[in-house]
Amino acid sequence: TEQTSHKKGTAPSWYEEFNLSVWDLEESVVAQVYDWDKDENHRFLGEVRIPLEELAYAEEGITDKEYDLVDQEDDNNKPCISLRFTFREVQCIGEVTVLVERARGLPRMDTFGLSDPFCAISVGKSERHKTQVMRRSLNPEWNEEFVYNVEEGARELKIVLYDWSVTKEEDFIGQVVFSVDSLQQTPFIDDWFRLKSIDGSAEVKGE
Repeated sequence: TEQTSHKKGTAPSWYEEFNLSVWDLEESVVAQVYDWDKDENHRFLGEVRIPLEELAYAEEGITDKEYDLVDQEDDNNKPCISLRFTFREVQCIGEVTVLVERARGLPRMDTFGLSDPFCAISVGKSERHKTQVMRRSLNPEWNEEFVYNVEEGARELKIVLYDWSVTKEEDFIGQVVFSVDSLQQTPFIDDWFRLKSIDGSAEVKGE
């Protein structure tokens, strides 16, 4: 699941790109649109479902068109969304499952001395997944699991912690990076890891 947001407007432009791994062409890509609410009571505006087979067999693997949004009663509304898909086959060298359990001892990032942390996980150039935001916590617990196909040529698994904010862009807290080679040599890892700086040269507060 990937998400993006655009504040204030009835004709938003995102121009954001997401990479998704697929296993079964009988499934569909689902894009849902919500009206954002600061109290997280987001209002559903509509969705579109595109069969993967339609995308896989498109000319040169590219689909670029506008889709009508459908509401919960399956009624077509006037609103629509413009999406561009590029489908390509890749060679994979394996599969990795990442269970993001919890963090502890995170730095205070907010004015009131707390943080709103979440994790962003990626493997090589594959899709970037995000955990839920844990509001007002320095010792968050997620227990969220993500599964990746590891593409040939992928070099690292990266887990980055950010502090979420309603008024500004996400703030970097720290990261943990594993080389794909090390994952192949040690298939099962279950431990605490100190967070590193954005360039990986130094340890930062938290693990």
